[in-house]
Amino acid sequence: MRYAALVVVCLTLLSSPLCSPLNAQTKELIAVIVETDGCAIETLGGYRIKINSTTDARIEIRELSDPLTSKFQRAHVLDFDREKQNNHWTLHRQPNQLKSQCNPGLSAEHLGLNGMLILQKLFEDEDQPATVIEVDGITVCDLGANKIASALKLTSMTCDVVIATGCPDADNESVDLLAKKMAARFVLLAQDNDAVNDDKVIKITDRNLIAVSRRIAKEPEGQTTQWIKISDQPWKMPDSELKNLFDLKEASSAQSRAVFAPLSVEQMNFVPGDGSHTPRWNTEHMMGRELLFFSQIYNAITPAIPVMNLNPKQMPQDYVAAHSDWTGHEEALLTLRVEAFSRRFAFLLADLPLDEKTIGSKMWSPRGLLEQMERHYKQHTEYVKKKMELENWPKE
Repeated sequence: MRYAALVVVCLTLLSSPLCSPLNAQTKELIAVIVETDGCAIETLGGYRIKINSTTDARIEIRELSDPLTSKFQRAHVLDFDREKQNNHWTLHRQPNQLKSQCNPGLSAEHLGLNGMLILQKLFEDEDQPATVIEVDGITVCDLGANKIASALKLTSMTCDVVIATGCPDADNESVDLLAKKMAARFVLLAQDNDAVNDDKVIKITDRNLIAVSRRIAKEPEGQTTQWIKISDQPWKMPDSELKNLFDLKEASSAQSRAVFAPLSVEQMNFVPGDGSHTPRWNTEHMMGRELLFFSQIYNAITPAIPVMNLNPKQMPQDYVAAHSDWTGHEEALLTLRVEAFSRRFAFLLADLPLDEKTIGSKMWSPRGLLEQMERHYKQHTEYVKKKMELENWPKE
C-alpha cells in the first residue's frame, strides 16, 4: 500500500472588491457543473474552473476577459505533478488589467474570502486524484473515478458539495457515510445510478448544473444533505421566442459594451455641464438593473440564487461611483459577467409563460423584462454617445 500524495494549488484572485465585484451586497454564488469528463465551476466574477478527471485532474482556468465576446478566454492550465509534494500558484487579476496572471508562490494562509484554493489528493490505492476547490467561500469536492471507500479514510475534510457521479461504489450506505463524514450540503450522483434508491434523492434533474451560495449562518438543526441525481448533459435553450428575446438583449448589451470598453477613467467620470449623469453611472445603472431584475425572478424559483442589488443612486447629486478608478473596459466586463449570470440560469425561465408576470417580480413578465433590457442598453448607450460629442469631452 502506498501513502497518499498531496498536491496543493493556491490561487488568490486579487482584485478588490477583489476577483468578484459581484460579491458586494451578495451571498457569494457559484454554479457547479457536471460534465462527461469531469466537472466545472463558474463564478459571478467571470471565472470557469474545469477539472478534467480523465487526464490526471488537469485544471483549466478560463475567464471572461474580452468584453466584446461572451466566450470564456483560456487563461491557465495547471497539470497535476506526482513528483512534487506541494505546488503553489497565485492568480492575479487587478481591475483594469486585460487578463489574470498566474505565478508560482504564496501560501494558503494568505487566502481571503475572495481567494481560491485548489487541492488535489491521491487517495491510498487510487490512481486518479480527487480535487477540492474552495472559491467565494464555497467548497466543492470532485471525487472523480475514485471509490467513496477511499474518501472515507480522510480524517478531516468538509465540503459544501461532493461530486460522486463517477464513484463506482456509490450506493445508499456509502453515500450516507460520505455525506456525514464530509458534512456535505449536497451530494451529486449520476443520473443513471441504480444503486442509490430514488426515495433517498431530493431531486432528479435532466440538467448538469446546480446553484450553490455561501453558507452564511449555521444550518438549522436536523438539516439533511440533499442527494441529487444529475445529468452530465448541459441544458441548451431551444429555438424559441425566449431564445430570440435573449439573443436580442445580448446583442444590445454587446453593442453597449463596445462603446464603453475603449473609454478611459477620465472619460468614464466625465461630468456634463447640463447636470446629467457621468458615463460611469449609465453603465452601473444598466448592469444593476439587469442583475436585480433577473436575480429577483431566479431567487423566487431557486432560493440558492440570492437577490443582488448593485443599483447606483438615481439622482446625479446622490450618486457615488462604486469604482471610480475603473476604465470602461473593466465596467464592460462587469456588464458581461451579469449577462453570463442571466444566461447561465435561463433554464429557470423556460417553463414560464412569456407574457405573464413572474413570481418574484413586481412588474415583469419574461418577455417584458427581456424587451425592456434590450431597449435599456440602447437608450443609455445613446445618452453616452451624445456626451462624447460635447466640446469638453476628454480626448483620452
